[in-house]
Amino acid sequence: FSANGGTGTVSPVTVITGSDAVLPGGAGYSYTGQTFTGWNTASDGSGSSFSAGGTMTVSANVTLYAQWQNTSLAANMAAIAAGGSVSLSGHLSDAELV
Repeated sequence: FSANGGTGTVSPVTVITGSDAVLPGGAGYSYTGQTFTGWNTASDGSGSSFSAGGTMTVSANVTLYAQWQNTSLAANMAAIAAGGSVSLSGHLSDAELV
């Protein structure tokens, strides 16, 4: 498991090839201003996604990368979706709109 920008550790999971692995939550990781949202086979989130506590069938050694959502961005998007508005100031960096 990779913290993918965060800090901390999550213990590795060992399974027999072809078996299902139960994936841990992100409790061992922290990332200031971010909320753990799950795992992905690619650090940028472009691979296969898996939920914390979910399962995946393991066919080879794989690194799963923690996926993070900017907590402030999530709150602002929720307010906008609910018909509200937000005031933004400062610099926007490392943001991705999907």
